[in-house]
Amino acid sequence: MIKKGTVRLWLRTDKPNKKGAYPIHLIYSIAGKRQYINTGVVVFLEQYDEGEIMALPPTIGRKKYNLKIYEMPTREDAKRDNDLIKDTIQRIKRICDRFRLDGIAYTSEMVKAEFDKLRYPEKVEKVNNSFCDFINKYIVSNEGNRNEASLKVYRNLLKRLRNYNADVTFDTVDYDFFAGFQQYLIQSCNLANISVAKQISTAKMFLNLAIKKGIPVNNTFKAFQAKKDTDLEVIALTQLEFDILFDLDLSGNKRLDAIRDVFLFSCSTGMRYSDLAQLSHHQIKADFVLQSVAKTKQQLQIPLNKYSRAILEKYKDAPRPLPVISNQKSNDALHDLCKLAGINEQIEIVRYKGAQRVVEVYPKYELITMHTGRKSFCTLSLEKGMSAEQVMSISGHKDYKSFKRYVNVTTNESKKAMQVWN
Repeated sequence: MIKKGTVRLWLRTDKPNKKGAYPIHLIYSIAGKRQYINTGVVVFLEQYDEGEIMALPPTIGRKKYNLKIYEMPTREDAKRDNDLIKDTIQRIKRICDRFRLDGIAYTSEMVKAEFDKLRYPEKVEKVNNSFCDFINKYIVSNEGNRNEASLKVYRNLLKRLRNYNADVTFDTVDYDFFAGFQQYLIQSCNLANISVAKQISTAKMFLNLAIKKGIPVNNTFKAFQAKKDTDLEVIALTQLEFDILFDLDLSGNKRLDAIRDVFLFSCSTGMRYSDLAQLSHHQIKADFVLQSVAKTKQQLQIPLNKYSRAILEKYKDAPRPLPVISNQKSNDALHDLCKLAGINEQIEIVRYKGAQRVVEVYPKYELITMHTGRKSFCTLSLEKGMSAEQVMSISGHKDYKSFKRYVNVTTNESKKAMQVWN
């Protein structure tokens, strides 16, 4: 539902000019959010009566304000000012009507921005309407506030948008634009549907941000839904694979011994790589880890078990609780570790590029990354009898919709286990 705004006049008695007259502003408000618009009209206090402007009596003008005859606001002047205010209100009304006809859920900031464009066209910079410039400005101004993984997603989107249509503007980012951009990502960039959906959702995020900032945006983009893959594979360790890694003798390989400890700590706590990397000794309490999560900024209390305690005990005298290295080097070492441990089950990965079904088969060790530790924690915890709510409270999952796939995997594993009865 598109909310309507309200307009009222405001005599700025706090802003008198040198002659003692006051400007009249309009206050335009939607859902409690106000914008102030200068009408350009300036009046003396005695001229103003409940929104109506009148001529100034000559005696008051001469005695109180020391005005000359030609400076006196006449009836003609009052009529001109009244008409100017009415015209300003009508302009705002026409802007709102246009938004409603286009189906755009507008804000007071958007109305003010459109009004200024009509009133001061020479001051409107073309760059303000550029979608690519908007994204680039956001990336530059948030390089110290957002994590590098998110910024990488934004930079990839910006690069592909510029390659597809560098001149795209907020009023041309519509349903048809996204339909064409989706085809470009599939055909020219060779992206699978899951990656395409991520790019589309990120672009929509920036459009919604622009709307919040009062930038007029073509609202038809909201109707476009990117094709998504469903029932994606959850790559996680089985309990047997976890035990094999935990008991593996790596005394002669310091590199793999260190990555094994970091990875299994993630498997037994559900912690992300970014949180393992920032783990400090002071965050480790008697029975749990107390940490503010890097991704969501929420504070989690993560209980320790015999596996995570044993790993922490191993490094209790080291400068850091865990020997964490870069994410890429960690993933490379993990592949070597899991290959050595014989985790080589053949895994079929099915992806779609548009309507094309693409099937590839990999040995499991090639698919294991640091994020597999978090997935392993969820699946193994559910298999051991923990409730979904308990696992989510430890892992920090807020959305059951995204967590539900771990429940589905656990159900499938239970079905497999039941085959022993056959």
